[in-house]
Parts: sequence; structure tokens; C-alpha cells
Amino acid sequence: MLAPNDARITGLRCLEPGSGSAAGVASAGSPMEVVLAVEAGAALFGTGARFAAGVQIEGIDAGAIARVEGWLAGADWPSPVTELRLAVPASATARLADRLLGVAAYLRVNASPPFLVSAMRGPDLFVVPGP
Repeated sequence: MLAPNDARITGLRCLEPGSGSAAGVASAGSPMEVVLAVEAGAALFGTGARFAAGVQIEGIDAGAIARVEGWLAGADWPSPVTELRLAVPASATARLADRLLGVAAYLRVNASPPFLVSAMRGPDLFVVPGP
């Protein structure tokens, strides 16, 4: 059970945009999406705290995947339990064929210290040669 003043990542999966498949396979040179299941406790959610969420994928430059930022109860996090979607552009996977990549995500809540931080390693992602 999540404490009223806590927030965390509860799930992480990589999706192929065309099929919606979460099989852990992506085509080199194709876009994909990383979906984070997140949860905020009732008291924290009620404050409208600021958050930032990001993903790091082995072999992809940190700046290639834009993080999601906003406020609890805002457009990107409208209810205490929701999903955040991070787009991975096609150019980020272009040179990664036949590689197994580690995926990790983070969630930071509050605009200034003390920060609440949650991190999760996801299933590995295999990049197959593109079309």
C-alpha cells in the first residue's frame, strides 16, 4: 500500500507504436514508446506537486528521449494512478540493430528538496534489423 505522501513507478514497458506490442523487441530505425505506470499517494497528489520522469536506454544518448514534466493533477498526471508515455524517436534506435539494451526509468517528485525519487529497471529490449 502506498503511503499518502509517497509516489513511485509501479511498472515499465516498451511498446511498438504500430502494433502496441510489449514483446521487448524494436526495429532499428523505428520509433517506440516507453510507458511508465505511476502512482501518487492521496495527500501528495492533492498538493499538485511538480514531477519529472525520464528513461535511459543503453546505447541511446541521454538527450534523445525527452522527459515528461508537469504537476500532479495536471494534464500529464490527471489521476493518482496513471501512465506516463515517453517517445523514443526513430533516429535513437537507427544504429542499434542486433543489440540487447537495458532500460531504466526514474520519477522525481517535488520542485526542490526534499525530492521523492523512484527508479525501476525494465525488461531488456532487443533491437532487430530494420526494414
